Amino acid sequence: MASPLLSVIIPTHNRPQFLPRAIKSALQATPDEDVEVIVVPNGPDESWKAVAELFKHDQLVQWHPIAKAHANAARNEGKRLAVGKYLWFLDDDDYLLAGATQLIELAEKESLEIASAPVDLVAHDGRLIKRLNLASTDDFVSAVLSSQRQTGFSFHIYLRPPICDFWFDEGINVGQDTHWVHHLCQLRDWRWGKIDASGYAWRQHSSSQISAAFGPSEHLKLQERLLWETIEHLTHNHRLADDRAQFAAQGMWSLIHAGFFMSPGYWYPVIKKVQGRFPGTYPDIAIYNKPLGRCLPPLAMESLMLPKRWMNHLKRQRLVNRGIKNAWEF
Repeated sequence: MASPLLSVIIPTHNRPQFLPRAIKSALQATPDEDVEVIVVPNGPDESWKAVAELFKHDQLVQWHPIAKAHANAARNEGKRLAVGKYLWFLDDDDYLLAGATQLIELAEKESLEIASAPVDLVAHDGRLIKRLNLASTDDFVSAVLSSQRQTGFSFHIYLRPPICDFWFDEGINVGQDTHWVHHLCQLRDWRWGKIDASGYAWRQHSSSQISAAFGPSEHLKLQERLLWETIEHLTHNHRLADDRAQFAAQGMWSLIHAGFFMSPGYWYPVIKKVQGRFPGTYPDIAIYNKPLGRCLPPLAMESLMLPKRWMNHLKRQRLVNRGIKNAWEF
């Protein structure tokens, strides 16, 4: 029997309410159902068994439970078992969209190693909150370095053979996707392409998530550390060309702007480091294109904006806490 075109790997733990939607979307991701869906329940939870019963007659869906309660352990198990030409890692609370088929067609046509599509952030009821678009570049490494930070599993499919010997770190609990994609960038350059249609729905909901305890400020600091690691690796290996350096600078400035008002003491030396490494660069934000933004150094501008940004943050938090707005809607 011929290997399928696509393997969709779904780690799952205690989310039976979302899992059927993820599996159904994966089955529709390729023409003629040329797909295998590998579901990897991880840990002691057994709620997945009720969902498995719903798909017991579908030979395209496989179930491979493991004892270790860790999403990266589940991804590694699914990757070991996969025989599809391409891999897509799908979280159990998310689902694939119509653009998935178009993305695979592009990968086939262009002989790509990595192919990417925008991601739709959707509310629990399926309402579109926001679209996460791809960076304006034809270089995968630049896209990851950029202010758009395309580091999520959700953006990308991978040609399986080139990543067969590259495994997920099972010691990482937060930022698993960011670690993975940055390490891919450090490994080598890749044949990459992208489409404009969204391929993945990233569902926002109130169910428990490990990363939820790791606040937004800490997420930004993690991304900053990994971005510097990749910048230094690329520099050491003579791979940080001028265009990549420009994307890296904007990526770093976007993190600084997002995080400064929450932890000024942390981001102050980061500003100094960016100015030394990428002199003459500024955040790609509207206020920095105005006369005042060009007259004052970024540290002064960020400091002046502190009171207003804190007030705006508190207003947003009140709306989120009351259920009036989703955090991603701002």
